[in-house]
Amino acid sequence: MSVTAAGHASWALGVAKSMLDDVTELAATKYRMSDMGESLASRPTFQKGLAQHVAAWRAARLLVLDAFGTAEAAVAAGAELTPTLRADMRVAAVHATDTARSCAEWAHLAAGTTAIREGSRFERAFRDMYTGTQHAFISEKVAIDAARIWLGIIDDQFGL
Repeated sequence: MSVTAAGHASWALGVAKSMLDDVTELAATKYRMSDMGESLASRPTFQKGLAQHVAAWRAARLLVLDAFGTAEAAVAAGAELTPTLRADMRVAAVHATDTARSCAEWAHLAAGTTAIREGSRFERAFRDMYTGTQHAFISEKVAIDAARIWLGIIDDQFGL
């Protein structure tokens, strides 16, 4: 299960990255009807939101790389894939998905009506992201089980 978490985390981060890239590209030519004199890219609120969400995305990606890289190095050195390492990988996937959802939501809102047009990349990515966040694989229970291992409340959890 913990190895499968890499795929889920990668998928979520990829969808969010595509939305961040798309909204960045759109921002140069997007003008709101309420203010046709200023592009989306020139608005400080957009700039701040972009900085916050790109930073959050990068941090989530680094957590995934760290958790999975640490586990891979341990196993390559002949160590056991411990419950703590498995918990770290699963939590990294949950966190990456939660962060990706936040990034996707922001990009969708920032894109305005462009994002709601049928067939747009925003519309499809937003729908895919919210569908993926419903998967039990990255549920609240995973985070709780991992925390219980970290706290020493349980030694291991089946399926983690």
